[in-house]
Amino acid sequence: KTALIIGGTGGIGSAACVQLAKDGFDVAIHYFKNKTKAGILKKQLEKIGRKAVVVSGDIVSVPHVQQMKDKSIRTVGNISVIVNCSTIPVRNIQFSDLEWEDMLAHYDSNIRGSFNLLSTFVPIWEKEQFGKFVALTTLYTEQPKSELLSYITGKTALNGFVKALAF
Repeated sequence: KTALIIGGTGGIGSAACVQLAKDGFDVAIHYFKNKTKAGILKKQLEKIGRKAVVVSGDIVSVPHVQQMKDKSIRTVGNISVIVNCSTIPVRNIQFSDLEWEDMLAHYDSNIRGSFNLLSTFVPIWEKEQFGKFVALTTLYTEQPKSELLSYITGKTALNGFVKALAF
């Protein structure tokens, strides 16, 4: 059992890494900026008795995702589960100040990033006849705040993406 946790150094991502290690998974810990926390988390998972590797990259970049896949497989084996906990910084923006680029940034992070991950890993999962993808969204999709429009729209699109893909 192996898992790749995207956004593994965040609060939810770190908790997912630890819980999966306790549940018997070897873990690839993804970070984008927090290399120090990723290293500390790796040592914590190894103390639990699991293999762990730290990988970094921008999931919006196909070459970065490919590099993360290759490094993960070399160290912990084929990835059977991906948990996508990633997000970009969320700013409160009134609609009158919102730019289309703000919307695109959340679409890229949520949809393009997930698409790139799945495009890279699904061929392996098809050969193995197993693979799971978990994407975390937000409660704001059900209880929106207007100043979080770009964030909520990106996460709502991610909900639809994952549901449609599941079928």
